[in-house]
Amino acid sequence: MSSGDDRRGRVSRREFLGAGAALVTVGIPAIVRAGSQLPSRLVHPSLDTAPWGMALIYGEGKLDLLDLDTSTLLHTFEGLRATHAVTPVESLNRFVVHGHRTGSRVGAVIVLEVDPRKKTWKQILDADLPGGPALHWQPNPDYSEIMFNTIGDGGLHVLNTTSLELSSFTGGGNHSNMAFFEDLLVATDSIRGPTTLRVVDRKTGDVLSSTPVGRWGHGVTVNREHGTAFVWSDEGLHVVSLARSTMGKHLKVLKPQNDRERCWFCWTPQGGRYSHDVSWNPGDEYHPYLLVADMKNQRFERIPTGDKELLPSYLQISPGGRWGLSSIRGAQEIAVFDTVQNQFKGTVKAGRAHIEFFERDMAFCRDRSRAVVTNSAENSISLLDLDERSEHRRITLPRRPTWMKVLSPA
Repeated sequence: MSSGDDRRGRVSRREFLGAGAALVTVGIPAIVRAGSQLPSRLVHPSLDTAPWGMALIYGEGKLDLLDLDTSTLLHTFEGLRATHAVTPVESLNRFVVHGHRTGSRVGAVIVLEVDPRKKTWKQILDADLPGGPALHWQPNPDYSEIMFNTIGDGGLHVLNTTSLELSSFTGGGNHSNMAFFEDLLVATDSIRGPTTLRVVDRKTGDVLSSTPVGRWGHGVTVNREHGTAFVWSDEGLHVVSLARSTMGKHLKVLKPQNDRERCWFCWTPQGGRYSHDVSWNPGDEYHPYLLVADMKNQRFERIPTGDKELLPSYLQISPGGRWGLSSIRGAQEIAVFDTVQNQFKGTVKAGRAHIEFFERDMAFCRDRSRAVVTNSAENSISLLDLDERSEHRRITLPRRPTWMKVLSPA
């Protein structure tokens, strides 16, 4: 295990899938050693009222642990190619990163435990995941467990974020999207072509139901109150029963509101995002509104954004559901939404990001009034005050950022 207690190319969705989750390295960054203070620009000093904590940022095959308060690079981790995300577990001050070993297709997951106030860290897990690269992931609502899908064998792997115990199940697929529901695992079997939603019993490992849910099913979420699963696909939003008496029954499809409206977003308790994207579906359009699925009433609602066209490849929701953030096409701005009232609240300035799949990642501080976003086109991150709609500081990074999350002091 490693410890820090001593305080020490652009890629489209099509290219990403075709490369089997191997990201493209762009350029050769200058050497930046641990302990180096990175260049930063203070935009609004008056907003510096509370500590920001630490960020874990993946890019170009490396994980950089950064002190956000001093812009200091604390440590760089190598050997893991993260495939989709850095996941923060705030209750435990832990970062979880999944992907595959550098130079191989062996799936892997690592866990770092940090002290966001003292700026110390230690690596407490480095485990292989049988079955190939771990691509998609999903935490449960309280982040006590995270599920991963290994695309080589279709396995589903559940990490207990407290004990660090890993459990494995069959019943997934290639590029599964997943959700937790009671003592069940809910997962699609594919995102290419016809898609099936499967429900797995965690106690027995049995597949209890298997339901066709159209083509290109990409994204699963669950309404826990009503016991229904929702799957995004080319045809619309499929609704499937998870009730014991009607397990797997296909209930309906919520159709798109126009022919080119296939860029679905889902507001989940976990803060996840699911979408089709324009780069994979030629003819799809950008839209000046956010489309919300009302899972209780099983209908769509639009939140107009004026002349601001949203990019379909990323939406981030704060844990607890106070804020929603989304990129704006062709602008150095972030759209801000009230996810309780379903209102567009305006925009906040940030750095430049590429207009493509995975062009920007976003993270929330523990107070939910501040956020950090990556600026992929200029190798930087922006620290944002959401209450004031202002950029506080911009930090230059040693390489292009892809995935990023933050842990701030309680």
